[in-house]
Amino acid sequence: MESRTYQQQADEIGEALKAKLRLRGRDLDRQAARARRALSRRLRADIRTLSEAAAMEGHPKLSRRIDAARVAAAHARLSAHLGGVDPRARARAAMLDVAAAIALAVLLAGILIVWWLWSTGRV
Repeated sequence: MESRTYQQQADEIGEALKAKLRLRGRDLDRQAARARRALSRRLRADIRTLSEAAAMEGHPKLSRRIDAARVAAAHARLSAHLGGVDPRARARAAMLDVAAAIALAVLLAGILIVWWLWSTGRV
């Protein structure tokens, strides 16, 4: 297995967030802030862990405090989750949600019109 720095791992996750979830942001922290509903609390915590490790990596004394196993597990969980995300399926689901909302509004408007016609004696 190749040896990657924590910053490279953070960049990899950042690119996956851009590609799969369309989350923009300068860094991983900003992307995590925008990922409120797209990611679970646990995955957002994993992003924070990875981001903190990438920030502490450059400091000689702080780099010794990095828990490599925890960072590796966080990276693995994020990679596994983002690998299973299909952007097309998410877009299709969003379009179906909008279509369903419009259909419900039309149906309720139709029922309201028929009720109004019936209650005023026009039908």
